[in-house]
Amino acid sequence: MIGGFPVTKLSRSIPENGVHIAKHGSGTVIAQCAVYLQDASLSELTISESADQNQTDKAEKTRIWVEGGLKLLMQHTDSEFAGTIQGLIEGLKESDDIAIEFLIDHDHLMDLSDDMAIRCDTDVADEIGDEHADGIIMLYALGLLHTFSSISGADEKAALNNDIAFWEDLEEDDRHCVIDTLSHPQIDSGNVFLRFLQNSIHKPQHEKDKLIAWVRSRSQIDLPYDDTEVIKALEDETDLAALRLRIYNAINDTYVQSVDTDNANRIAERCLKEGRRIVAGRFSRALYIDAMLMANARLIDARHLRESIFGLEKQVRSSSLDFEDSQLSDRLPGDFSRISGEMQMIVNLAAEERLSLAQIEGALSKFKKALREFETYCLERLDSSIQHPVSSIQHPASSIQHPVSSIQHPVSSIQYPVSRIEHPDWRSVGLRLETKWSR
Repeated sequence: MIGGFPVTKLSRSIPENGVHIAKHGSGTVIAQCAVYLQDASLSELTISESADQNQTDKAEKTRIWVEGGLKLLMQHTDSEFAGTIQGLIEGLKESDDIAIEFLIDHDHLMDLSDDMAIRCDTDVADEIGDEHADGIIMLYALGLLHTFSSISGADEKAALNNDIAFWEDLEEDDRHCVIDTLSHPQIDSGNVFLRFLQNSIHKPQHEKDKLIAWVRSRSQIDLPYDDTEVIKALEDETDLAALRLRIYNAINDTYVQSVDTDNANRIAERCLKEGRRIVAGRFSRALYIDAMLMANARLIDARHLRESIFGLEKQVRSSSLDFEDSQLSDRLPGDFSRISGEMQMIVNLAAEERLSLAQIEGALSKFKKALREFETYCLERLDSSIQHPVSSIQHPASSIQHPVSSIQHPVSSIQYPVSRIEHPDWRSVGLRLETKWSR
């Protein structure tokens, strides 16, 4: 997807946390038509053979709304910005007809495909009623302006600046119609684009630039907590310490870790596909997401490590501490069950499809620390059992070498399979570097 009009459709909500999760991924094309800029119209639909009657009806309803948005855009002649719109459209008239694809279950209200076809989601026809027709038509006019700007070669920042200028040109009643439409959670997940429009109107350009950077980033991630109380705290609190505490509590009470993890994994997938480098961003909560991205940046296929992981698990389960002295056997553990939790963390890695080096290193670091602590624990208890003056005279040093080796030998036998996981043959594993999406 390129030239995305940043109105993302809602996938699901977590009401008790105030978290909204957007759709991610292209939908299925069910119909197509062409844009005729000469008379501000759309051609009749060409329906896919797989589309049923309900899908066809939704596509037709959406086509009528988009055509209304096109007419509204081309009739916008009463302002200084209208000249920019007319110049943009005149330039596009010289090109080939622009195609529009209508999709079900699409993640954006409107965007562009890689071959510069405009794509429109049709599920919106089920999500709003006819009483919001004026608002959706104006929203489509805004979306067409955005996509036309992208087709003409404008970058995303310039396209969003055009969106702001058109928004500022609308009458107050027209803006209210759009606000009512965007207020539907299914249309604008998390009200991201609505907030962008409301906060950017008639602001200095440097503030608009900040908001443009914000909406470009924010429309690609799902906020993993309810930011309502955070915004309210920023507006109300004047004491810095009280503000920090209130923001912390607001995030802590509603945070959903799985949403944050999905953000990192999804963007890492995009980085891998596009071949981009990960670069840390500004110091804020966004930096936490960047850190997660970097942690997931170097990925390997888990199947290359499964044999080593299962070998380590087998070694740990079969290893035991065998003492000839029954008193030592009573005082010391007989197996390595005390580190079974850390062992299970490593075993869990085998269930993943792909693993980041950070995951592997973190699990191994905890396991090795637990193994060292277990060895120390056993040696200290062994040492306390032989700290008797008489025993020190009667039993030479060689007599205690066996119980010591009974501890150290199984520990050493476990360390070898750990090293196989820690230092695999990267040529066979196929290490891949992920890279970062640009904002």
